[in-house]
Amino acid sequence: MAILGAYEAARTDDRITPVLTELTTEQMTICAGYLDARGIPYEIRGDGCDLWAPAAVSAELKIELTQFTEGRTLSAAVNGAGAGR
Repeated sequence: MAILGAYEAARTDDRITPVLTELTTEQMTICAGYLDARGIPYEIRGDGCDLWAPAAVSAELKIELTQFTEGRTLSAAVNGAGAGR
């Protein structure tokens, strides 16, 4: 997957940036499962509502995770990442 490749290539860049904010518990569970399954590090901030990830992949993650959290590929995210089981 391109995101994981970008993360591996930029591993020396340890900056993290906000990816998505004001997520619901369900959305955060899906996003965290997705990132866990792909081995991408992240932090949950802002009382559990804000997702931060490495700067090297934040733009790509923002696009992919927005699709998941908007429900367009919600079932694929849940099935693929193991979240919600």
